[in-house]
Amino acid sequence: KKYGIGKNDFVYGDVCFVRKDKGSNELLIAFKNINEKNHNTWLVFVGDIYEEDALDKKLMDWAKLSDRVIFTGRVSDVEHYLAGFNCMVHPSYREGLGMVLQEAGAMGILSITTDIPGPCEFAINGESVLLVKKADAQDLQEKMEYVLNNPKALEKLSNDAYMLTKKR
Repeated sequence: KKYGIGKNDFVYGDVCFVRKDKGSNELLIAFKNINEKNHNTWLVFVGDIYEEDALDKKLMDWAKLSDRVIFTGRVSDVEHYLAGFNCMVHPSYREGLGMVLQEAGAMGILSITTDIPGPCEFAINGESVLLVKKADAQDLQEKMEYVLNNPKALEKLSNDAYMLTKKR
């Protein structure tokens, strides 16, 4: 309600410092392309914008003007934002264990993340997470469109993410 997101809208979200090495440029490129075709989509960034590793200026200008991209800043109740995501999209270039992916999985939310050490060690590609190539906006867009256009697959993958997180 706070952001005007409808019940039938699709929300992609990321919990991170918004910066280059978290894949935020690629996420914005992919989302911009998707949103041009499907206006019922939203992108929510939960976390601060990290100016020292700034994003492409034209992309940020577009995102800040878009009524479908939300920058929440730092919040203390991340779980409330996660609960509103249909899909976590976390295309980071560098990640440790990826706690945010585990938090999403614990809430039954599918994550799309990068095939790098850390995230790929926790989850199983195609079963509990969808992995994308590092810094590849096209691959990211394809995976994002897949879950948008295949609600049954999204439901199954989200459930599998929950079961694997619970097990591990």
